[in-house]
Amino acid sequence: MRRHPIVGPLELEVQQFSVDTHPDQLLVAYTAEPDTPPHDPLRFLLQWSGKEPTDTGMHR
Repeated sequence: MRRHPIVGPLELEVQQFSVDTHPDQLLVAYTAEPDTPPHDPLRFLLQWSGKEPTDTGMHR
């Protein structure tokens, strides 16, 4: 569980991907399934950032 300073605790799915061209680095993605408790706070942060859901691949 992560604690965000604005929205509080978030239980998110975490995926890590290796980067073939930079083996010492990982790409880390935090996601929340739609209609789950962490989804709404994550959407709030997305809106607060000024980005549209389609800019990040996040579905409505």
